Amino acid sequence: MDDKLKLVLVDDQEDVLETLEIKIPDLCDFEIEMFTFTNLQDATDFIFENPIEAVITDIHLGEELGIDIFEYCSYLNKGIQVIALSGDTSKETLEKCFNAGVEYFLNKPFQDEQIQEALSKIRNHFQYWHKVIKSSM
Repeated sequence: MDDKLKLVLVDDQEDVLETLEIKIPDLCDFEIEMFTFTNLQDATDFIFENPIEAVITDIHLGEELGIDIFEYCSYLNKGIQVIALSGDTSKETLEKCFNAGVEYFLNKPFQDEQIQEALSKIRNHFQYWHKVIKSSM
């Protein structure tokens, strides 16, 4: 991992993506490189081709389900951390997120501090593992 946390943002609402793109850099005391997508196909193609550390995605993306991206990230076995955003807090949705390996679930409307805390924990997670791996060489 270089100094920047590489983050994919997925939401079918472009205004949500724009808001996250503006807010996230101001919330974190580290650099973040963001890549935004409005559909799962473009996002998963990008994730397959590029090294990224984290994904923030809405659960409901029009006709698509954000849960599919969680399962895809798990399938790739690259240690990608996932943050789910949704106003749907039904037991079924929460269980699906948990079973798919979602690290963080943020209920919409979320607080800035929740995004900040989740991204800081993800960055610390990667820094820890890169340090451990580097020390074993």
